[in-house]
Amino acid sequence: MPAPPPPMPAPPPPPAPPAPQPKPKQCAPELKPHLFVLPNSIVITSTSGQTWTHQYLPSLSPTNSTTFTYPIPTAWSSKTCSLIFTWPTKDKLQTSDYWVSGSGALSFAKADGEGAGVELGRVQPATEGRYVIWSGVCEAGKEVRFRGSSVGGVDLRWFQDYNPEPIGLWVVAC
Repeated sequence: MPAPPPPMPAPPPPPAPPAPQPKPKQCAPELKPHLFVLPNSIVITSTSGQTWTHQYLPSLSPTNSTTFTYPIPTAWSSKTCSLIFTWPTKDKLQTSDYWVSGSGALSFAKADGEGAGVELGRVQPATEGRYVIWSGVCEAGKEVRFRGSSVGGVDLRWFQDYNPEPIGLWVVAC
């Protein structure tokens, strides 16, 4: 009598489900030496289309939006970048100031390129703090533009300054 056939091998186990996508890394909302950039251009645009270029005085109001341009260093090619907004109380400012009226929020979006016009986040200027608005891969060697606008009627102007205490919109790397 012939020998029985060898047993069939067990089927392979089903593939493991894909791992959940990790939440994008975000940088701490602070200005560390060589890991933050100042905007090299601040352009205010009115609802009528008139523009003003100013290096240090953004204006976000029901009638003005502001576009901030940041030169991202080529050395940041393997880093994460975060768009942060630092908002101290007036008593902490040494070399800057701000003017605010009305209520509402500040909305920030990419100004051009992929995702242009899509809101990245909002900040309530009535509340002191350091806020991470967006995080993603640094676009090393490029200029990146973000647009800030008023939502709900707030009118805010400030002197963009990194001196103690920093105030404004920044790109930081980690």
